[in-house]
Amino acid sequence: MTSHLYATGLLIGKPAEMMFEPAMPFVCCVICGEVFQSNLDRYPQNPQETVDAALRRREWARKHARIHPNWQHERLVKSGRMCTPEAAQKLATYGVIPLSDMVLDPEHEAALAEAPRLATDDAEGS
Repeated sequence: MTSHLYATGLLIGKPAEMMFEPAMPFVCCVICGEVFQSNLDRYPQNPQETVDAALRRREWARKHARIHPNWQHERLVKSGRMCTPEAAQKLATYGVIPLSDMVLDPEHEAALAEAPRLATDDAEGS
């Protein structure tokens, strides 16, 4: 199993209308870069809501994984990367930076250099 080094919470200048909170729990697709975070992730009121939020993230990830063909999942695992360059570029706009991929892979380095500074859409579940 490969370990990956990544940084989160690096979202600077977030517009007030953007609901995504990088310091709170979320889940993302490492193939396309889609991000999911619900209100329960951002503002849990009690322990049960924290559990419910985790279950929502798990269900979103399970359903979302099915939109990508198995060969994409297999290719990513075989590559040893945390994510695809396309996903890295999108995740960077949410303040999620795959550091190990950026350092070890010129494709990722280029994708991150070209990434917009802020997301153009909010996380799913907002």
